[in-house]
Amino acid sequence: MIDHTIYCTPKRMSQEAPVLILKQKDIKYQLGGAANVARNIKQLGAQVMVSGAVGYDQHNKMLHHLFHKEGIHTEGLITSPYRPTTIKTRIVAQERQLIRYDNEDKTDIDPNEENVEIMRIKKFNPDLLVIADYDKGNVTKSMMQKLLDLHKPIYVNGKPEHINIYQGITCLVCNDYEYTHSLKEGQTDNLCQYLQCNAIVHTLGHRGLEVVTSKETHYVAPYVVQEVDPTGASDTIISVVALEDQVTDVFKAAKMANKAASIVVTKAGTHCITYKDLEKEVLSLFSTNEKE
Repeated sequence: MIDHTIYCTPKRMSQEAPVLILKQKDIKYQLGGAANVARNIKQLGAQVMVSGAVGYDQHNKMLHHLFHKEGIHTEGLITSPYRPTTIKTRIVAQERQLIRYDNEDKTDIDPNEENVEIMRIKKFNPDLLVIADYDKGNVTKSMMQKLLDLHKPIYVNGKPEHINIYQGITCLVCNDYEYTHSLKEGQTDNLCQYLQCNAIVHTLGHRGLEVVTSKETHYVAPYVVQEVDPTGASDTIISVVALEDQVTDVFKAAKMANKAASIVVTKAGTHCITYKDLEKEVLSLFSTNEKE
C-alpha cells in the first residue's frame, strides 16, 4: 500500500461550514504496510521481491516507482482491474494528523491470481518468506497453504482473526492486543503449540518484548528512549527477526529487533534501520566472550 501524506498550514474557518480551511504545503508518498516491511528488509541488505495485488491505476505506477527507487523487485505484483491500489491518505497540520481516509478493496483475490503469485515466487526462489497480513484480501486460507507448500521459513505479522490459517509457519510476530485475541480465536492457552511454530515474538511496546516457545517464555527488557512515533516499529521487528533468525537463534534475533525498534520509534514517520545503526548490538550479541 501507499502512505500518502498531505502537509498543510491552517488558514481560517470556513464560512460555508464549521470546518477549518487548510493551505497545502507539501505532499509525500511513501511505501506503507507490507511495502514498508519490504523496504526495511532491503535496507538491511537482503534482495527482496514483493508479491501482492495492486490496481490498474495511477497509484500502481507510483508504487512501482517507489519500489524501483529502493531496488526492490516487483515481478511478484499482480495487477487486478477489479480493485484499486490500496492508499492511505493523511492530512497533517502543525504536526498533528487531522484526518485519514483510505481507498481500498478488501475482497479476497481470485485463486487464479494466487497461482500467478505463487509461480512468480517460485521463479524468484527466495530463502524465506515474510508475510505482513493487513487483511486486504491478499492473504487467504488457500494462499497460505500454497505458501506453506513451498517449504520455506515463513515469518508472519498477522491478524488474530486469521490465526487459524497460520498453522505451520516458522515464527509469528504480534503485539499485545494481537497475541491476546489470537489466544481467544484459537481457543488455546499455548499459541506456539497451536500454530506448530518455532517461536512467537510478542511485542509489549515500551515494556520490551518476549519470545514465546511451546516450552518457555524469554523476556527481553526495553531500551529507555524518548518515543516520538511508534509507526512502523512492528515492520522493523519482523524484518530484523526474519533475517537474524537465519544466522543465529530466535532469542538473539529478538534482542537485536528490540534494539532496532528502540531506534526507529525516536524518529518521526516510518524509518528504516541498517546494520550500521545496530553495529554495537551485533558485536555484543555475537561476542565470543558473551555469557549465555
